[in-house]
Amino acid sequence: MPYILAAEGNMSTRPVHASKELGDFTTGPRLVPISVLAIAIGVLGAYVALALLRMIGLFTNLFFFRRWSTEMVSPAGNHLGLWEVLVPVAGALVIGLMARYGSERIRGHGIPERSSAERCARRSPASSSPSS
Repeated sequence: MPYILAAEGNMSTRPVHASKELGDFTTGPRLVPISVLAIAIGVLGAYVALALLRMIGLFTNLFFFRRWSTEMVSPAGNHLGLWEVLVPVAGALVIGLMARYGSERIRGHGIPERSSAERCARRSPASSSPSS
């Protein structure tokens, strides 16, 4: 049975109930649906991560070995020679073109620009245009 320390540093003989010691950790009927939702989001996240790994394997095989496979391989065994330096450079150029000519939402340094884009999207067109 848990005990509390008295002011003098001695152990008190008065028992402490777990509810007073830990706080209110009661569960309600919403716990089960929230848990099921959390499990579903976790499973979905795992499949998205697997798809991302397969895409990395596919593009590594395509650009370094010129074969259609999602097997994870190291690009170290390629036969491109010095041309292998151009593979990541070409990838960076593609990403740069996507950022330049693609959606406005993918530009910038991440979170601050994303938050700014969301704030701008929430404004109604009438409130952002000057009145005549």
